[in-house]
Amino acid sequence: MVKVPQSGWVLLTSDAISRPSEIDEGFVGSWDVILAVRHGDRLMRLARDRNPQVFFGHCPQQWPNLPKASHWFT
Repeated sequence: MVKVPQSGWVLLTSDAISRPSEIDEGFVGSWDVILAVRHGDRLMRLARDRNPQVFFGHCPQQWPNLPKASHWFT
């Protein structure tokens, strides 16, 4: 979770939550499902508290709509 001056809070889930559907799927296929659910829940609680833009680590549906450099920081 970082605060970007131009756009506010941003949550980068990286590999912890690679795509939003993983949450609904219960992180099936994770190395440690219980741990994945626990940390996925923790990240999403952070998101609820600060209302950030959430960037998932490997979400092909989200990628086309994400801001890209150089437009992101201008």
